[in-house]
Amino acid sequence: MSEGSARDVPVNGARRRGAGGSRGYLHGDGIFHRLDPRVKVTAAIVLLVAILGIDTWAGYAAMAGVLVFAAALGKIPGMRLVKAVQGVSFLLLFTVVINGFFTPGASLFHLGPVALTYQGLMRGLALGCRLALVVGAMTLLAATTKPLDLAHGLGWLFGPLRRFGLPVAELAMVTSIALRFVTVLGEEAKRIRIAQKARGIEIGDRPLSRATSLASIVVPLFAGALRHADELGMALEARGYRPGARRGRLYPLSVGLADLLCLVAAVAIAVVSWGWL
Repeated sequence: MSEGSARDVPVNGARRRGAGGSRGYLHGDGIFHRLDPRVKVTAAIVLLVAILGIDTWAGYAAMAGVLVFAAALGKIPGMRLVKAVQGVSFLLLFTVVINGFFTPGASLFHLGPVALTYQGLMRGLALGCRLALVVGAMTLLAATTKPLDLAHGLGWLFGPLRRFGLPVAELAMVTSIALRFVTVLGEEAKRIRIAQKARGIEIGDRPLSRATSLASIVVPLFAGALRHADELGMALEARGYRPGARRGRLYPLSVGLADLLCLVAAVAIAVVSWGWL
């Protein structure tokens, strides 16, 4: 079974629905869509290293500008980045609060036995900026790279680990399936909520009522996930998939000038962030 043919393995229409999802791959003809997935994965990791090297507010602003420019260059809607960051807004707030109240320093005000410190607040905001930038970079990667290509890029990157007996190809396949199932389960949960509303089950806007309503969603969602997994397993078996077997690609990958320029740009950004930002 070739990796190229695995594109056609259906997961109850996940391929069609995932094309325009708010988190997955976005069909387009931008410059990043045409790059080699191995180069994109490598460049994304280099950008993550660059983000970790930033420790100034000007650096965070500059990196945010780089991501916005990359989104415009790759014809990715800016709202895709905004929605991705909004999806982790609770984690961002949690990061700021935890660091603000549990980092020693000059206290700004007290809340019972704990105090909000200036050093903690600045540290929490810095970590929050880093997290938002990481989410933005990964969103660009996911929006311009098909799940199977992304898994192939990760498999190629970690290929040397085969010498240590690590099943890299199988892990890459599992990664691609997991990425597909994120979109599938999201659509499944949306259908369940619509069905519940059609049956008169109201879901309030308050956090407590929404948390309570999760109990009625988890069970059918879990059952649907098992059904999808069973169907996918039968599809792979019917197409002759064998773990550990050597597979080729329907469309061989090649590195061109645009790929090299992208990688050089990512390395340059990392050098600047670690050296001057």
